[in-house]
Amino acid sequence: MQYLVLISVLALSLKLLALWNIKGLIKKASPFALAIAIAFLVMNVCELCGFYFASREGGGLPILITYYAAAVLAAFSMFALALQTTRLRTKHWLIPLAILFCIIEATLIVPGAAIAGIESIGYSATRIPGPLYIVVQVGMLLPLGSMFGLLLFTLFNSKRRESVTKAKVYLFSFSPLAVVMILVIILMALGLKVNASGFISLTVCLTMWVLLFASNERNQYLFLSFIPNTREHRSVYSIATNLASPDNGLKQALLELESRIIEETLAKTDGNITHASEILGIGRSTLSQKVTKFGIGGNYREA
Repeated sequence: MQYLVLISVLALSLKLLALWNIKGLIKKASPFALAIAIAFLVMNVCELCGFYFASREGGGLPILITYYAAAVLAAFSMFALALQTTRLRTKHWLIPLAILFCIIEATLIVPGAAIAGIESIGYSATRIPGPLYIVVQVGMLLPLGSMFGLLLFTLFNSKRRESVTKAKVYLFSFSPLAVVMILVIILMALGLKVNASGFISLTVCLTMWVLLFASNERNQYLFLSFIPNTREHRSVYSIATNLASPDNGLKQALLELESRIIEETLAKTDGNITHASEILGIGRSTLSQKVTKFGIGGNYREA
């Protein structure tokens, strides 16, 4: 049991370290990203308390309920983040989403409704399901499944560069968590003793750091530049190659840089030549000529 406690302590330490390292970005982060980070921290603390109550009778039920309440908060906040990447009017969706969230949280609070009690499983404490426990399960799985559906839809259908970039960031940050959850479910189905919350806590350290770090366009670009085969990675790799090995000369390096800047500006303006030329400080005809010269592909429009 001691090594399981160490895993939880390590996970909590990594979360706090991540918050400390990016404390300057927290003010710029989305409220939903902050809600996810807070929920993860609360779950980690409750998990540690669960080890304490594992060998004791009673007293741990409020902590277990708090753990599930934080998990539901994290799930709904993830869905709300994904919703912001779409063209749907988020404000219209937030009200029914908030009502559903409150219903599930209220179900958790009602004694014996969702969680009838608490029991030791040898290395930690777990819940005794109540008659309405299915409500909590649906309340966590439905938002998570819908979140991935929305992000994939945005990634393959949206023409807005900002939305696609956010969808990529969220997919890369949430995917490791989804993979670990699936592996834990499989291992538990095989009858193996797995400290699910401990391993999930370690994984969400990465998720939490990415969500708070990628709080602005620059950091989103920096994060995606580390992901192979992304446009951001190709651009940064090309520039880094010219800086590291300037064998082609200054002229070629400047042409490569100019090409990448034009490509990124057009992507940022969703192919709007007029808007892109204003940002770059050159004429529309000049920009059109450069697009042809550099062979930059894409669907572009004059206004």
